[in-house]
Amino acid sequence: MEKKWEEIYAFISAGSNPSGYDKAQRQNLRRYASKFQQKDGELFVGTRRVVKTMDDARKLFHEFHSSPIGGHTGTHKTLNAVCSRFYWFGMTVDIKTWILECDQCQKVGKPLTAVQPLQCIQVSEVWELIGIDLTGPLPKTSSGFQYILTATDYFSKWVEAFPLKTKSASEVANEMKRPMTT
Repeated sequence: MEKKWEEIYAFISAGSNPSGYDKAQRQNLRRYASKFQQKDGELFVGTRRVVKTMDDARKLFHEFHSSPIGGHTGTHKTLNAVCSRFYWFGMTVDIKTWILECDQCQKVGKPLTAVQPLQCIQVSEVWELIGIDLTGPLPKTSSGFQYILTATDYFSKWVEAFPLKTKSASEVANEMKRPMTT
């Protein structure tokens, strides 16, 4: 990690390419270095100071995560706090890994829950279970309708559609009382 920062710092400070670079490597360095600036002997990406060594990165992580101020916040909050002020290559992966390695977080943190598989809805006869949807507002018709109520039978997959003037519960209930056929 340190060698890369030294190359970028030297390029920004002196405008010189490292010796032995071919044309493509020089172009890549120039393009990449354009994202950085130098202030008071330090590299910055925007307002974020570049962290040059893994030791420094780990110290910052502990300061933002494990210290009394950090409070063992989760990945998202720790990452946001560190990212707002500092930068290093691969910081997202590093922070996620370090949090997974944090004994206190693993003992006290939210338990990992397995994702439950989807369950089929069992129906055995027509109109035993229906799904309803309300669409609108749509452009008003000459009769004053501007919503569409659809009812789908889960057994037969039959769909009925009803025009509505409003989306009030009473109007929806009145339409659902009408006989439906398959």
